[in-house]
Amino acid sequence: QRPRADTGTKTFFGKTGTFTSDDIVEILVNQPQCARFITGKLWNFFAGIPPTEKTQAALAETFRSSGFQTEAVLKAMFLSPEFYSKEVLKAQIKSPVDWMVGTAKRLESPLTGSRAEQNALRDLGQSLFEPPNVKGWEGGRTWVSASTFILRCNLAGTLLVPPVDLKNAFPAETRNDAETLCDAACL
Repeated sequence: QRPRADTGTKTFFGKTGTFTSDDIVEILVNQPQCARFITGKLWNFFAGIPPTEKTQAALAETFRSSGFQTEAVLKAMFLSPEFYSKEVLKAQIKSPVDWMVGTAKRLESPLTGSRAEQNALRDLGQSLFEPPNVKGWEGGRTWVSASTFILRCNLAGTLLVPPVDLKNAFPAETRNDAETLCDAACL
């Protein structure tokens, strides 16, 4: 019988040897660009915009120095002042599911899992458990268009049915100023 794996000596990224799959992963992870790529993806996912060069370099260094621990990167990210900068705050466009759940929670209006809610998610571009491909949904600005914005507004209106207590959801101090009210609604 012929062996299925080629166990001969190979050269990969300048290293020569008889590599296992774990060896290949280690060689890849130790490439400087790998840490930058992974931490950039994490920052972009949580912040909604690409990191600055300075932030990306710092996060990549944290990733490498922690032995490639995602927890260390997330902690550094969430504690970094840049994460709470004016450019990052409210830059992320929530997916339809995140938006619907967050809106219902903020309005204290429970979701039922009804066909109407499922149809609304589909119309907004995110049918649960049916991503367009293995990568998942593109996200970001693809979630918002003129029609999906109107759908989001209409859906929020359907969640504003009794017994929603707007005085509880939006205390008096948030209702005196439009900007403060918008900030409270965006939580």
